[in-house]
Amino acid sequence: MCALYAVSRIDNQTGRPHRIGATVSILFPRVPEGVADPLLHNRDLQRWRTDAHAFLPQIQF
Repeated sequence: MCALYAVSRIDNQTGRPHRIGATVSILFPRVPEGVADPLLHNRDLQRWRTDAHAFLPQIQF
């Protein structure tokens, strides 16, 4: 079984996820490792971080 994760970019100043318009920017990878690099590319690492949570921990693909 594989888990599905929700990975988003978080603003350290507000503690809130990054939004594009009114929509939160979330990626749903099966493996969260390596997803942070593209999300934080060309970003100020003191302002931004990523957060990953198991979204569907028991799903089968």
